[in-house]
Parts: sequence; C-alpha cells; structure tokens
Amino acid sequence: MILTTSFAFFGLLSAQIIRASPVTQNIIGGPPVGIYGTNFTKSGPVDQGPTTFPKQADKDLSVDAVLFQNLLAAEWIVQDFYQQGVEYFNQSMLTEAGFANDTMSKLTEILQNENGHLAIFEAAIPPGATKPGKCQYDYGFNDSTTLSSTQQAQIYMTTLSLIELGSMAYLTGLAQTTETATGLATVMGIISAETRHLTWANSAVLAGDPFVGPSDTVYPYATQILSTTKQFISGSCPSENPPYPVGDQLLPKLTYNETTSNLQQGGFIDIMFKPATHGDQNPPSLKKGDNISAVFFHSLWNWTVPITVEDPTVLHTQIPNITSWSGELLISLTNKTTIEKAEDVIAGPMLLEIDSALLSSLS
Repeated sequence: MILTTSFAFFGLLSAQIIRASPVTQNIIGGPPVGIYGTNFTKSGPVDQGPTTFPKQADKDLSVDAVLFQNLLAAEWIVQDFYQQGVEYFNQSMLTEAGFANDTMSKLTEILQNENGHLAIFEAAIPPGATKPGKCQYDYGFNDSTTLSSTQQAQIYMTTLSLIELGSMAYLTGLAQTTETATGLATVMGIISAETRHLTWANSAVLAGDPFVGPSDTVYPYATQILSTTKQFISGSCPSENPPYPVGDQLLPKLTYNETTSNLQQGGFIDIMFKPATHGDQNPPSLKKGDNISAVFFHSLWNWTVPITVEDPTVLHTQIPNITSWSGELLISLTNKTTIEKAEDVIAGPMLLEIDSALLSSLS
C-alpha cells in the first residue's frame, strides 16, 4: 500500500510519504536481515529464548554496557507482553471488547518493533558480556476462570498503556546516564518508537488524550523505575542473567488507595506501601508525628510536599498544581527536605497515568 501526501514548504518544496516494502539487504554493520519483521512469527522471533554468554566481571563493563544489559532485560518484559497478547487474543475477541477492527494487526506490528529492540540492545552489549535472557512473566490478564474475555482484553489494553508509559519513564532517565554519543542516539531512537506505541494505545485504543503536555516526565533515577517492572517476573530467569536491574536499590514500592484518593490538581492522595517482593526492602518504620516528604515529578520539574505522619500505613498528602494534568506523574518518598540524589529516595517511585480517561498506576 502506498500512502501519498503532498505539502508545500514556503512554496518551494514538496514531498511524498511512501510506505515501501521492507528492506531485505543486509547493510554492513547493521542488524541481521529482516530483524524488523521478516523473521516474525506469531510467537515472536524465530530464534526465541535466552541468548546468554558467560558472565563477565562487573568491573570490566562500561557504563553503557550495564545500561544496555538493563534495557535488554527490561525489553524481554515488553516483548513477551506483546507476544502473549498476540498468541492469546484474536481480533474477534478484541472487537467484542469494543476495540477497533485493526487492533490485532497493530499489536502484531508493535511486536515486530519489540523484536527489533531485542536485537538492537543485544548488539549494543559488548562481546563476552552477559546478554540477559528471557524470564517467565505474568501480566494478570489471562485468568479465564474469573474474568470474561472482554475483561481480559480490557485489562490487557490498560496494562499495555502502563507498560509503554513505564518504558518512556525509564528510557528518558537512562538517556541522562549514557557515556557515549552512540549510546545516547540508540536510547533516543527507541524513545521515539515507544512514543508512537503509547500514543496509539492511549488515543486509538483507550480513547484518552494522546498528548503529555510540554514534555514527557523525566525522572532522574531510571533504575528505580526499572525496579518496579520486576512485578511482572513470575518465575525463573536464566541462571547467567545479572541481577535485574543492575544497581537496584531494592526500595519499598508504593501504591495508593483508589477509594479515598481524589486524583486531580490540588486533590489529595493516600499513599500506601506495597508488601515487599522480589527481594525489596520492607517499608520504612514510621510512627505518628514523623516528618517525611512526598516528591512529585512531572515534565522537567518536581514539587516537594511535606507530610506529618498521622497513620504510618497511609500517608495523606496533597497533589500540587503541576504543569499540566496529562502524561505521567511519578511520586517518591524521602526523609530529606527534597530529593537531590538517588540515595535520598526511601520508597518508590509510583508511576501514575493521570489522563482522566486512563487514571491508573504502575508501582
């Protein structure tokens, strides 16, 4: 199919946008032939499964090597989510749940993109270093004994939005930590692709706002966000895999009381601690009268809101007037006057998707 669009640029230029057939030649230094789709099957990459090498000592790895180890391990979570969806659902199930007639084809196309991301991140890890393999994952949508097919599809699509939102959050953070221009360019290229996935999910699928305000939220401690994605790991990982994520602080995770919270600018949120899993620390020992702070990250800024503890199990605090009520809002706790470094965070972050039509959290 060819999609043609003509436009004038100051009356001098015109151009055409053409959807061409996939390039099949193997460019020198590029990825294997067909990595963006021709090797695609319904179950994902043809050569599926762990692709690990003997573990190399951490002291021998560059900053970018560790970064791409973390990204490859995270990408397996994303890729497997789409793979499970393509295998579990069919278009009839999605149509009955109220989704568009092209939803399955879009999920398939995104899965092809994620297959390519696996190859890109694997290629960015130097030879001889561990290339993390696939673990066992559970996304909570495919329980046919308690959920109808429509409920399963709705849970899946909401989780899709949250996974893509989480990807954007940790990728923008990791972009700040690359040590080479090549590493930065690779991360930025993936951010651009993931932005398109999230925009499609939020607008075409979930009928929410595709825009995020003047900027995506930049959270400076990306490893803390990666740590929240451990919740999807339900079983074993290849024994050669490094810890995920490398550099994990094992911070307590946060959630909120949906019944008592009023999530809007100037509203109140009741923050709670989740039970410790995946080796994370137990919640901090708080008592009535203690002083801590909730720090709200949105766009390129953050707001610190002091809290005097009344109930150590529920931290009641007000949401500040942030830049715009769209996109993602991240909340972390600190016992300092504000957060200036990763070690100042004592719990979190909790990631909220704050579009009124999509209000939900990944924590």
